[in-house]
Amino acid sequence: MVAVVVFAFYPLTRHELSMAYPPTKSPVTGLVTVLLSLSTVVLCGLPRYSPFEGLATTGLLLYPYLALIVFIVLVVPLWKFTIQKRKVTLRGPWDIPKAESLMD
Repeated sequence: MVAVVVFAFYPLTRHELSMAYPPTKSPVTGLVTVLLSLSTVVLCGLPRYSPFEGLATTGLLLYPYLALIVFIVLVVPLWKFTIQKRKVTLRGPWDIPKAESLMD
């Protein structure tokens, strides 16, 4: 039942938060992002004890998480920037027609 409520009200709540705290005028969005990322790094780096072997595993989730964050934040935008140079615009019947002026 909670999942249905969250699914139903998430768009409205997100819209209200973005109207109350616009990302360009308030540092709240960036601050929340930094705090969540740092807390995730700290929690992933804490030692956990494996129930199977009894050995402490540190960094088991930390390194894949950091690699994923670096990939998303650095590699993907650079990749997108480099492939934009090879972008080809295709025109077809699915495109919105553009009216040309008869005065030219």
